[in-house]
Amino acid sequence: MSKQDDQAMHYRRRHHQVRFIEQELELKTNTELTRAIHVMTTEPHRRLIEDGAEQ
Repeated sequence: MSKQDDQAMHYRRRHHQVRFIEQELELKTNTELTRAIHVMTTEPHRRLIEDGAEQ
């Protein structure tokens, strides 16, 4: 394998590693947002259901 091929392979491997880390961070962020939205909507939904049942 030539030095140029070796460098290209190293670059591709590094690029894939960086992209994987970026995707993992995005997944973590999306999961945190989803959990926060769930918390923010569960209580108002519960109140709406309970208030509707009382009427």
